[in-house]
Amino acid sequence: MTRQTIESGMAGRKAKPAKSNKRPRDKNGASKHSAGKHNAGRAVNGGRGAGTKQAQLIALLSRKGGARLSLISERLGWQAHTVRAAISGLRKQGFGIETAKAPASKNAKTSSGSGETIYAIITSPDASDASSGGTAQ
Repeated sequence: MTRQTIESGMAGRKAKPAKSNKRPRDKNGASKHSAGKHNAGRAVNGGRGAGTKQAQLIALLSRKGGARLSLISERLGWQAHTVRAAISGLRKQGFGIETAKAPASKNAKTSSGSGETIYAIITSPDASDASSGGTAQ
């Protein structure tokens, strides 16, 4: 094929407009993707705002006696492995979390929580900073 036949074949086609890298904007000029409903309720302080799932998890674990895994899963709408991963993340942030097994009942078939894991916060990262006197050595 010669150059002339290639050019003549493309001569009748319309050129496609170049794609824009700009994101769609709402009527106020804000990007529709930047701070939408997915970020609503998130706080600047590392996700520990009042409405976050992490804050709800901390509240459940801070109760006297802690919280069962099934209760946390139900309240937050998470699966058990997600709850355990979130608790692991809290440990990495400095929370002291105690784990215990609920006592098994005599009739395990009727008891939904027999031998279930209970999690409780025993120390928070703020308390560990205060106990050291706040001085770095």
